[in-house]
Amino acid sequence: MDYQNTRVIGLNSNEQTEKQAKWVDEVLSNTSQKWKVVTFHHPLFSASEGRDNEELRNLWKPIFDKHEVDLVLQGHDHSYARGRVSPGDNVLDGVNLRDKTGTVYVVSVSGGKMYKLRPNAWDGWEADRDRAAENTQLFQVISIEDDKLSFESYTAIGELYDAFDLVKKPNEPNSFVERKDQGIKARRFDNTIPYQDTLPENLKEIIFKQYKGHQLNRVSFVREDGVTGYRVRIRNDKQSVYLFIDQSGKILNEDIYTF
Repeated sequence: MDYQNTRVIGLNSNEQTEKQAKWVDEVLSNTSQKWKVVTFHHPLFSASEGRDNEELRNLWKPIFDKHEVDLVLQGHDHSYARGRVSPGDNVLDGVNLRDKTGTVYVVSVSGGKMYKLRPNAWDGWEADRDRAAENTQLFQVISIEDDKLSFESYTAIGELYDAFDLVKKPNEPNSFVERKDQGIKARRFDNTIPYQDTLPENLKEIIFKQYKGHQLNRVSFVREDGVTGYRVRIRNDKQSVYLFIDQSGKILNEDIYTF
């Protein structure tokens, strides 16, 4: 990693976002390093269905555009998406836009909880989603040497899933080198092993006889203190119920949280 020519900035997307906007604008205005990377939790371009952080995107993206941030790393959405925005007005005549890029945005997941992807990718957000994954734990390796940044995303067992390079040239937007085809095929819920365990039908019948109007939200097969059973979360519009039920159908523990 070329640390002398790289500035990495961490932001907190949970609070005081307007105050941080002023701060990061000032920091980037005084940054002389060649490469600029920003990281925070809630993505400007969400990966998952039913999630959008429009207010945050409207607040921070113009600052990243203004200062030509190279890479933004994010999480929160429990799925994977990588894409980029237009380089704006910095494109020279005759330059192929697909070979140039503005900021590249990455959303990744390393934990066990998984969500579905946004079905219409990043349509309507003035951004292109180039690679995505569902139900896949990933980690990233980023290397920077002089005028080249190389990004690689791997599955938990070390398979290359996504990759690209950014190359800097004087007075031009970053050149973009797509390398996703070097990775394994696209992963979705329909071609991967379900991350949740399945609750047997007889246990479903027992639970929903008692908790009418609830829906199954999460299931985990467990062995705890010599007992084999299931940790189950069910929900309705008023409460979440967490149950520990053994294989015979006996509910051993119940926790209820109201909204």
